[in-house]
Amino acid sequence: MFRIFFSSHGDRAFGGIPEKIRQRIIVELESLAADHLWYRRVRKLHGAENQYRLRVGRWRVLFLLKSSEIEILDVFMKKGKEDYPRRIS
Repeated sequence: MFRIFFSSHGDRAFGGIPEKIRQRIIVELESLAADHLWYRRVRKLHGAENQYRLRVGRWRVLFLLKSSEIEILDVFMKKGKEDYPRRIS
């Protein structure tokens, strides 16, 4: 069982997202903290020790894993193809 807390940047980023998405992320984080097979649901970030990414729909939660704690570093939305302007030749 992990204890979850937010860094100052993670807290600001989490507070700025819509309430519906925030509730989904909370459910996923609580599930992650209670799961002993947590490593199957996240991806390790390359070049960073003990940093992982959790995917919740188009949203990403970056966190740092300590001995028995999860520190949320950032929450952001992954852009999709429809988010970029289309070039017309």
